[in-house]
Amino acid sequence: MLHLGILDFGRFTQSGVRERFLTWIIRIFSLGRACTSIKEDCGTNRNRRNNCIFQYMHRDTYLKMTLDELLRACSLKGFQGSGPGGQHRNKTNTGVLLTLRDFNLEIKSCEGRSAHENKVHALHRMQMALALQVRETPANPEMPFPGSNGHLQPSNALFPLFVAHVFDIMATKNGDTKAAAAAFGLTPSALVKILRQDKACATKLQGNRKQNGQKPLKI
Repeated sequence: MLHLGILDFGRFTQSGVRERFLTWIIRIFSLGRACTSIKEDCGTNRNRRNNCIFQYMHRDTYLKMTLDELLRACSLKGFQGSGPGGQHRNKTNTGVLLTLRDFNLEIKSCEGRSAHENKVHALHRMQMALALQVRETPANPEMPFPGSNGHLQPSNALFPLFVAHVFDIMATKNGDTKAAAAAFGLTPSALVKILRQDKACATKLQGNRKQNGQKPLKI
């Protein structure tokens, strides 16, 4: 029998319990080391999920997700929005707050009349926020153009990923559009026409040029 601080090893030897007791102690020690290792691997980085099951993923992984997949990767909260809807908007949480913790991105949408509509708006904005605010090293010097005949609409599902790669290349070339255009087989003017279709892209483009001491483009 086991008491605090007192071990009857004679009885353990006779009954074979001592071997099982030592095995139990070893298992507890091994479990303690495993938990310590997991804690060290998780770290205290605020950009990581609280649960180690969720590992950090690259920006492009999120941009390649469907809207439903991206929604599951984000945290979602509702709030009473200030958009259209009359009395209905003041009684229900039609506003949407979407958060992607890996990149500390928060997107709000409340201009729609329903939570579903605002959710879709927020997801599209999250995609563009990833494309415009998160920079990664360009993967390839040449990339396939997702549009056709030099045209690409913002409604195209691949538009955010294209924008992300364009600004990745421009970030390595002091904001110059020539290298980014060449990577997709486009002329600089064709690239600018594509980017200026989206207000956030146009603002980002002009901001980059100003930051690098270049003249603003005519957009």
